[in-house]
Amino acid sequence: MNPLRLTSDATKQVFSDGNLVVTRGAVNSRGGVGTFAPTSGKWYWEGTLTTYAGGTINEIFVAAVADDISTALGFSGDFTGVRPVDGLVTKFDDSETIFAGGVGVQGDVYSFEMDLGIPQIEIFKNGSSFVTDTTMTAADVAKGIGPAYTIANNSKFTFNFGQQSFVHTPSTGFLSLNSSNLPTPTIADPSDYFHTELYTGNGTSQSRTFDFEPDLIWFKDRSITANHSLYDSVRGVTKRLSSSISNGESNQTTLTSFNSDGFTINGDGGGDAINASGDSFVAWNWIEGSTPGFDIVSYTGTGSAHTEAHSLGAVPDMMIVKNRDAIEDWFVYHQGIDSTPEGDRLKLNSTTGSSASTVWDSTAPTDSVFTVSDDDPVNKLDDAFIAYLWAEIEGFSKFGTYTGDGAANGPFVWCGFRPAFLITKRTDIAGDWLMMDSARNIFNVITKRLISDSNVGEGTTNTLDFLSNGFKLRETSANINATGGTYVFAAFAESPFKTARAR
Repeated sequence: MNPLRLTSDATKQVFSDGNLVVTRGAVNSRGGVGTFAPTSGKWYWEGTLTTYAGGTINEIFVAAVADDISTALGFSGDFTGVRPVDGLVTKFDDSETIFAGGVGVQGDVYSFEMDLGIPQIEIFKNGSSFVTDTTMTAADVAKGIGPAYTIANNSKFTFNFGQQSFVHTPSTGFLSLNSSNLPTPTIADPSDYFHTELYTGNGTSQSRTFDFEPDLIWFKDRSITANHSLYDSVRGVTKRLSSSISNGESNQTTLTSFNSDGFTINGDGGGDAINASGDSFVAWNWIEGSTPGFDIVSYTGTGSAHTEAHSLGAVPDMMIVKNRDAIEDWFVYHQGIDSTPEGDRLKLNSTTGSSASTVWDSTAPTDSVFTVSDDDPVNKLDDAFIAYLWAEIEGFSKFGTYTGDGAANGPFVWCGFRPAFLITKRTDIAGDWLMMDSARNIFNVITKRLISDSNVGEGTTNTLDFLSNGFKLRETSANINATGGTYVFAAFAESPFKTARAR
């Protein structure tokens, strides 16, 4: 189970045997979840009432793991669970029914078979099925579904995810919920498609080398106040944009080439340096293609609402659009803003929260096109535009949302991989775009961060941990973890969960 994602007063739970045994003393009950939250597949695990003191609090259940754990009783979101004291079963549709077959005593083994293709969850006690829940929705599954529990005073649960022989035999096709049974990720080595390059400026020519030719490079001087610099292979090496200002495109000569194994820079670049002698720099690099789920689209404004084709082969989860010819804000679409993100926008160069907007013509993107309205920032007649589009790739990228709790021991956010790069943005009110990566922070806690909407140099504060399957908030500031604050994020992987190890 996951000792980093618990209900309040987490110190009252004791974990042992590799976090597979959870014990609660003579204090109020608390709950928690597992470390796995798959979105597909057929999975099996067992939970034993090793020590059972009765009471209405003990429950073993599965839950939409992206939902919040907010009370001593477990979740504020959706779940399927059984309460052994009386066999009460709660389903994803919030219905509750007593099942005599669910009543348990000390030593009983509860088994779970979770088929996310249907989707449905079947619960067994001592090998006998007593309930099947088919009320889970596709939206629930998309959050990630995994094991969870609430545990009462003087109780102990023991979980078996295949680390030892199961007491009962899973049905045909069901796999034990552990990393060896996770599907092989589409991208086994994320560094083939995303890379963070750290270097020191030398004021003259230097080449930075890594494993691919980048299509988008995002530079920032970490040492001083200097604007961000974005270059891409579609516009060319001399065409610079900056996320920290609304200015249009400028001509620069500092980036001289995109190479098959990195890039070459020359000179110090003046006030917006990417190679100032002695300064520390970061360059985030992406490669374009349907495999990594990234596309760069250049278009000319028509002044009328229209669609633009893209090559993702999937629906974009995040889009960034900039007018290259005029002083206009950077407009951002993110699928996690709300249930109808096509009617909203964020601004990459601004702290403002999300607001209603017609820039996407109130039309959701599809797997082949996205829509822009007649608004000048995204479609001014005869102006040149650039759009960066990302679609989520399981095990490589995640474009999600979370709610803050204002605690230093803050929320855990599931990604399905260990992050290499993360950018977060508060949406309900104003807040900075915070940028963090594992190259500048080789150990937890992550302290070094930059801000896409500001030209300030690198700041330090205890912000969060990068974990094998997501990130854990460690800060109480309104920018990243205010109580009740809503946030969106984009994350790219260092290692898929199947092969990730601790930092």
